[in-house]
Amino acid sequence: MIEEAIVEEVLYAIANLANSEEHLMETAYKAKNLDTKFLLKLADAVREMRQRLGSTLFGKGKNEKDYRSSTGEIWCCLKHHLISKIHIIESIEKFVRAGDIDNAEKLLEVLEDNEYIIKVLVKMLRGGKNESGKKAASNNK
Repeated sequence: MIEEAIVEEVLYAIANLANSEEHLMETAYKAKNLDTKFLLKLADAVREMRQRLGSTLFGKGKNEKDYRSSTGEIWCCLKHHLISKIHIIESIEKFVRAGDIDNAEKLLEVLEDNEYIIKVLVKMLRGGKNESGKKAASNNK
């Protein structure tokens, strides 16, 4: 069994790699003065790294390329929630810097709900039963 702290670190690494992949794709699209082919290849290399990281938690073969079943869909959903987590955290930081603590606190609640969904998805991918996942995330408090 993998220790919870390691799971958290790997999930953050996956989220950051997915975010890097997103930025590389945006840069390839927007920055006409850069080598688009190189940026796309780099984004693909980052994606492969992300998939290898995922396999440390969820086993071999559970990546998007060759495992597009319901489990593959859950993996994809997890990836999107991890990316959202990074964007929510960045948004909270921006609200705080702008002095808008009320909206920062609202986003902390969204972050908490998102974290609950991430935990449910991880449990599902690791083979756990998910009775508690049936309730809405907003009811998890």
